[in-house]
Formats: sequence, C-alpha cells, structure tokens
Amino acid sequence: MKTGNVTIVPACLLAISLFFFAACSIQDEFNGDPEALYSKAAKLAGEHEYEKAIAYYNKALASDTLGGLSERSVLELNRKRHLEGISGEYYAAFNTTSFLEKKAGTFLSDSLRAEMSVEKATWLSELGYFRSAAETLARISSPSEEQRFMLAAFALRTGNIRQALAIYERFAAQSDDPVVQIKGFAGLLQCRMRQAAPDMKGADNLAMNIAALSGNVLSLDGDLKRRVEALRESAKSLQLLEKHRRNASYLLFRALMLAEQSRDSFLIQLLRYESNTVIVQKPVPYRETGDWFGMKHMQFAEAAANLRLGTSSADLAPSERIDVLRRGLLLFQNYMPNYPGQEMLLLEKNAQRKLAGLLIRESKIFELFDALQQKQLLALQMRLQNNHGYLELGPEHDELERRVEKLQREISGLMQRKANIFLTGSGYELNRPADDALQTKRGRLLALLDDVKKINPAAATVLQMTPVTLHTLQGALGSGQLLVTPVLTDSLYAVMTVGKREVGIAGTPVPIDSTYAPEPGFRLLVRSIANLPFSGVEGFLQNPDRLWFSRAITGPLLPVTGRYDHLLIVSDPLLPLSFLGTGNYIAYEKKISMAGSFREIVQSSSDPEGGKKDSIPAFFAADELDKAQLYTLFNPGKKVFLLWKPFGQEELNSMRGMLSRPSGNDASPVDALYRQTRDKSKADRHRWLFVTYYGSR
Repeated sequence: MKTGNVTIVPACLLAISLFFFAACSIQDEFNGDPEALYSKAAKLAGEHEYEKAIAYYNKALASDTLGGLSERSVLELNRKRHLEGISGEYYAAFNTTSFLEKKAGTFLSDSLRAEMSVEKATWLSELGYFRSAAETLARISSPSEEQRFMLAAFALRTGNIRQALAIYERFAAQSDDPVVQIKGFAGLLQCRMRQAAPDMKGADNLAMNIAALSGNVLSLDGDLKRRVEALRESAKSLQLLEKHRRNASYLLFRALMLAEQSRDSFLIQLLRYESNTVIVQKPVPYRETGDWFGMKHMQFAEAAANLRLGTSSADLAPSERIDVLRRGLLLFQNYMPNYPGQEMLLLEKNAQRKLAGLLIRESKIFELFDALQQKQLLALQMRLQNNHGYLELGPEHDELERRVEKLQREISGLMQRKANIFLTGSGYELNRPADDALQTKRGRLLALLDDVKKINPAAATVLQMTPVTLHTLQGALGSGQLLVTPVLTDSLYAVMTVGKREVGIAGTPVPIDSTYAPEPGFRLLVRSIANLPFSGVEGFLQNPDRLWFSRAITGPLLPVTGRYDHLLIVSDPLLPLSFLGTGNYIAYEKKISMAGSFREIVQSSSDPEGGKKDSIPAFFAADELDKAQLYTLFNPGKKVFLLWKPFGQEELNSMRGMLSRPSGNDASPVDALYRQTRDKSKADRHRWLFVTYYGSR
C-alpha cells in the first residue's frame, strides 16, 4: 500500500526482496542489534575490509528492514551499495541500486539518487556497457557540470556525435569560466576528428581557440586540480593534429607545474610521464615514473612507462631495451583492460615489433618464440574479454558456466577501472581496493577452473592462458610438417620456422622500405582475393601485393621447405599462403593448414583422429579469426575451414558434404583439399584455393 509519496513495503514482500541480504556466514556477536552491526560494518569499511563490511551490512539490514524501509536503512543500503561497487561486486551493486530505486520512495533524495546514477553509469562503462551508462546519466533531472561532461564522453564513445556536440557547444559558449570553455572546445575538437570526413580547417580553428584559452586557464586562481584536468583534456585534443603537438606539450608541462603546486603525488607522476611523451621522450622520467607506478600497484601505467622507455629512448643498450620491453608487455598482458585506448594499443603494437626486431638482430631465436607466443596470448585474451558464450559445459553445468562468466566480466571491469585511473587522471583512491579485489577474484576464478577442468580440460587450459613450450610444440609436429610464422618487426619482415628438430629464421629477412607498407598491402591482398573470380586465378599470379608477400615470405622459405610436404601457418591476421609462391601458387605444391596461435597447433595435434571423424565441418570467413579461434579452442576435434571469399549456400553444402567423410587416400581434411587443388582434370580445381583447413591434422 502507499501513503502519500512514500512506498510502504509489507514485511513478507520485503523479506523476499531482500533475500540477498542474508549473512549467515558471520557470527551474530551483536545478537542482531542493527546499530551495533552498522557500527561494525562502518569500522571494517574504514579499514578497507570491504567483503567483511558488506557481510555485516547484510546481517544488520536483514534485521532492520523486517518492518519496512526507513530513512536510516536506506542510507545504510546506499553505503552497502557503494562498497559493493568499490570491491568489484558489480552485479550485487546493480541489484542493490535497482532495489533502492524501486522501493526507497521519498527516503531517496534527489542528490542521493543522482549519486547512485553516476556510480552506476561508471560501473556500466567499466564493464563496457557505454550505451546503458549514457542512458543512466541522461535520467538525472538536474545534472552537474561534471555529470554533463561525463555524459558527453559516453555519447562520443558510443558514436552519438550529435549528442556530444550539443553538450560541448553549450560549454564552449560559457566565456565566464575559462576552464569550462576550454574543455568544451577540446570536446568539440574530439567530435570533429571522429567524423567520417573531418573538416581540417574547422579542426585547426578549434585548436587555435584552445591554445588561446589556455592562457586564461593558467592565469586563474583557485582549484588547481580542476585546471590540471582542463589542460590535460585540451592537450589530449591538440595531439589529434600533428601541427599542434608542440602546443600540447607546452600545456602538459604547465599542467605539471600546477600539479606540483597541488602536491598531489599521483598527478605529479602522471604529468611527468605525459609531458615527456609528446615530444621530449627522455629515458629518466620514464624510468622514474615507471618505478613509482609499480610501487603503487598501478600496473597498466607501469606497463605504459616501460613500453615508452623501450620504444622511444635511443641511448638504451639492446639488452636493457629487450628487458624493458619484455617487462612492459608482460604487465600489459596481465592487466590489459577491454578498452586500453588507441594510444596504448599503438604503443603495444610498436613495442611488439621493436622487441621482435631486436631479438632477430641479436640472434635470440628462443626468446623470439616466447615473444611471439606472448603476442598471440594477448590477442586471445582480448578476444576472450570481448566475446561471450564460447564456454559450453552442458545444461547440467549451467551454474558453473554462469559463475565463470560473471567472474570474468568482473575481473575485466576491475582491470578497466585500474586503467581508467591512468587514462583519465582521476579516481586514484580506488586503485588499491581495485587491486585487492582483482587478486581475490582471480583466485576465485582459478578455483572454478579446477572444476571446469574436470568437465572440459581444453577449455580450462585456454581460460588459464597457459603458454606452450617450444619443446611441446615440436613434439606436436609430424615429421613432414613445418610450422611457419611471419614476423613483422620495426624495420624488416622475417619468417620463423619450427620443425620437429629445428627452429630458426628462414633465409634473409626482407627490409621494409617507404615504397611498400606491409599492413595496407596485406589488407589490399586479402580484399583482392575475396573479390577474385575463379576464372581470374591465373591472372592473379602477377598481382603486385601477391608478388611482394611472396618475396617476403615464400622466397626465404624455399631453402628450408624442400623435405616438408605440409606447412602449418601460424599468423594473426591469417595469411593467405595458398595464393603466394615464387612462381605458381604454393597450394599446388604443399599441403597447407592454419592457426592463430601455437596453442591451437598443440591442441589440434593432441587429437590426431579428430580430422578424420565424421563431424560436420564448420566454415568461417578468413577475416573472422576470432570466431574460428574460439570455436576451435572450445570445441576440440571439430573440423574447421577458412573461406577466403564468399560462397553461396549451395556451394557450401556441396563442400560440406565432401569434407565430412574423407575416404580413400584422403586421410584428413588437409589431404582432401590438397588432392582437389592438384587435380588438373577437375573444372572446379581453382575453387579449392579459396578454402584452407584450420588446425594441424
């Protein structure tokens, strides 16, 4: 029943609604006295014992709400909700938030409701639900300046440029507050550069407005941190235009001076790093900020400092550079969020290439194997974080699946929170609680994976991101198989080969010059293959992109492939080796199969009969490696094929029927494909060039 605007919840209904508040695991040392339990919970929260504090809140609320909600219980529920968010219990926090929104009535003030919405939006964004985060913020009736900027950022993140523009334009017009105005112009510039065809003249004008306003911001008195935030955001926008990078560097150094006045140690170290990055790039600031971030358990920031040091500082010895890059990449692998930002993704890619080039030049082949595998694990980890539903343990294990996936999402959210502190320059006080919660949840996930291992050992191994040794990989290879891995470095293109008893770099690495950029050329090659008619296969032999990759990859392979009849290509993105060759297509001379990682080769080889089983083949487009990889890893023994061009349903059904039951000399799908491509008497011979087996057997 209702009295005025206050919702009164009957005790029986409330007991059902609050079933998640039960806390039978703690000793009732206070005989159910809510006041004493609330006091104990607050004390534990102050000592950062959040899990125990939440348990005491649950016990107190179970008793305190038997007769209905009160103003006091609503306040304590809100405190519990806040602690659930801090400790990474995202879904518990969402449940508590939803309960308060629906049941608290007028006990929930407008300011408290807005506070809840802001935190809920933040948690949603950490989990990657940016659209829901924006919708949550948009429901605040009288948003503050900070909340409107937050909404604009989420709108921009989801591609709603029109909404973001409307917010930033309003702020850019506020000439009475230079801090708000410069942030408005900075947002407008980011919107402009996100458009499909940016107006560069307009963007340049916005950048000049930002530079002009920066003097007003610097001359202000008052809140130092607010001014630092405005200068950081302005510098971030200016860096989008190459001609304004010097202005961006200047603003960051001035922001550093303000941070030093504020005596905020986190802001000081962050701005030392950022001001050094734009132009100067001296090694000492990277070393010192990296050490500080490491001491404070800011692993994502520490990784960034190490990767900058390893890729930017010219005076490092090769051995030190290798150590720094390996340390930074390992940190990045262990603490990589779903959304690390384009700048960090580019930095990681450059670091991988720099490290590979150093290891080749220093003849450290075994270390190169480790580095390539780490790169593969990074890519797999990102696919695991950005996809769901790949873990299928059967209907009887639904609860275990649900718990594993929930923990994975919460771990991902906590890693994003730790990264966001570095990326946004705010929320430093949340870092240590997030770090503690992350370690706890990782421990819980490992315990659950022990249960998964009993049901699906392959899935458990994948989820634990277990690397394979070179010895294990070689043991998985047959005597006629050669594993081939293309290596794109900072200055050359090389090919690593692994046989059952040897490993090395094939031939002479091909230097990369300014006349040919491998990545654009590769994308063009793949598109050309996808659009190639069967009748045009012979003419494609002279395609310039095909010829360059043939020179870079199959050319060096010629001296080492003579005694091998089966090439296993491990690459990411997948390489259409079937269409390469120094003369004719290599698929006419060798059996070819593919994988995205060494792990998949080992797993595929562990079931040598898998390719011969009467299973229905699965087809994936070659540019959808994530789907093929996850399907293969979580469905061992299944037949998987890659398609380099679109096929009609009738063609797919025909190929599926032929590949389902290999017979005679077609002992495996690889043999079946090879036989088809070599049979010159078949009119559809060229069709099979566009199909590649995914696996090793």
